[in-house]
Amino acid sequence: MLIPPNPSSSSLVDVLSVDRWLPDETIFSLCSRQHFLSGAALQQAVLDRFFIGLRAGMNHDVPAHLAMFIRATSGRFGTNPLDLCRDHSLVRLYLPWLSTECERVVIEAIANQGTQPARSLLGLTRGRFGTTHPLKLCRECVGADSSTYGTGYWHLQHQYPGVWWCEIHRRQLEVSALGRIKNGRYVWTLPRLSSLPRVPLMVVGSVGMRHLTETIAHSANLPSNFHFDYQRLKDTYTAKLADAGLMKSTDTVDRRQVSLQFLDHLLSMRDVQELTVTPGICHLIARRLDCLLYLACMTRHPLIHLLFIDWLFDGWPAFWSSYNTIPCHTGVPFRPLRSQVYEPHTSRH
Repeated sequence: MLIPPNPSSSSLVDVLSVDRWLPDETIFSLCSRQHFLSGAALQQAVLDRFFIGLRAGMNHDVPAHLAMFIRATSGRFGTNPLDLCRDHSLVRLYLPWLSTECERVVIEAIANQGTQPARSLLGLTRGRFGTTHPLKLCRECVGADSSTYGTGYWHLQHQYPGVWWCEIHRRQLEVSALGRIKNGRYVWTLPRLSSLPRVPLMVVGSVGMRHLTETIAHSANLPSNFHFDYQRLKDTYTAKLADAGLMKSTDTVDRRQVSLQFLDHLLSMRDVQELTVTPGICHLIARRLDCLLYLACMTRHPLIHLLFIDWLFDGWPAFWSSYNTIPCHTGVPFRPLRSQVYEPHTSRH
């Protein structure tokens, strides 16, 4: 879906303070750089320029109104909402886990509406991990970027759910407290070393956390036209469970053993903050095997699958090899009247 640039916005482009993407930069980061480099005193100034005055652009994780962004910037930063989402937002991680039709609907919502419809379609409004994502940084990256580009900025690879490890500097990520407002949203802000605590988090982190980061990175780098076939995914899981002796029969999973072993794996990664967001969340995930092993209610939330894959296959390579040996199916049809992510209801504390 290409959005034609608006010729009347050419004068706006001429006065933009930013003229290109930085490596691995998010849309929120680009807008934040525009805010600081332009010397604007008000947050609304960037919204007036990039989103014609709407407040929808002030979401650091799931973007909104990208069609307006493309027209307002004359396509300087891209003309395709799908490409913008894939290259500059954490939506990239979610897309392979959606059907082709659901991807189309999600991208249309992001291009033409506020953020809430897309969050609902992605399953965030019913998920166990909260409706927004924390804004994360690596203090080593902030220092290196400040030296190279004159400013720190927000890296996409740090923002995926479940990622708490910088693979470049081999250290744990931190959550930004700077610029945070209600409902997990942020005003335009850039990471600065002066705003970080003097005592950093533990640099090393758990082996499980580092391993999970590698698994998530593999999933985020799937080809742009790839979508999981959920029957094939289920068959991949059950074949591995059978190899591990965790099936009671050809069609029956040893739910107790699977739950216990999966729970042990989850509890070993309590420094992954998504696994602490709700009391008892690890026990809940381990018990709710239906959302992983039964086609009618399989979750579309990537983090649930990636945690399971990380445990069952000990990482992505073995899973991907196994998935590609399983026969193809037609996949799960898109059901627009139902959330694309099955998440059993849980109470919030």
